[in-house]
Amino acid sequence: MCLPLTLFLHNFAFADVYQCEQNGHIHYSQTACAANQKQLTHTTITADDTPSKETQQAAKNRYQREKSELKKLEQQRIKEQEKQEKTAAKQIAKSKQQKAACDKAQLQVKWAKEDAKSAAQKSEAKAKLKMQHVKEKAALSCQSN
Repeated sequence: MCLPLTLFLHNFAFADVYQCEQNGHIHYSQTACAANQKQLTHTTITADDTPSKETQQAAKNRYQREKSELKKLEQQRIKEQEKQEKTAAKQIAKSKQQKAACDKAQLQVKWAKEDAKSAAQKSEAKAKLKMQHVKEKAALSCQSN
């Protein structure tokens, strides 16, 4: 008999409220009135701390809604991150390709200069013109780096 009563009482919160009067002033306390005070009322308040079915269902609904929203946000974040990584990878690949083209053009300029230096007088003008064309091509390849 004691155990069920104990379990029953466990769900309730108790509070004693005393209404006391002293010198025409009324005040409330959780302890009994002092000897020089007149006790007007004594009330024990009980409150069931178990949430109502409606409150419980509302909490479950809110939890499910927030869980769903969180899942959507996480999926959005992952999708955005993958998109950014893909864009960065494309940019890196493009940059490497431009650098390779620039390096190749610079090497051709170097070779054209060497050809112009070693060319005979007759072909020197032709070698210098070729070198100028290679320099212009290299400048175009390297301008975006």
